[in-house]
Amino acid sequence: GSPNLAGSALTMSEAVAKYVEMTGVSLAESWEAASVRPWALLREAGVVKRVPPSTVLARWHGGRLDVLATLHGRRVLWSQ
Repeated sequence: GSPNLAGSALTMSEAVAKYVEMTGVSLAESWEAASVRPWALLREAGVVKRVPPSTVLARWHGGRLDVLATLHGRRVLWSQ
């Protein structure tokens, strides 16, 4: 009865936090499942050549993941 596909209205940070909550896995494992593993599959398929050298700054508190900034080297790509 919803206009959205399952999970399609979630942000990635909400999805990572929900995965931790629903499965009991660690934040590190959930983060890897949402970022590292998909990149590895894309590399194996030849879709991407390498993982971009970026850094995500985030804060985990009260079962919530807040992404604060994304960096590429020293350049800020996005921040709150």
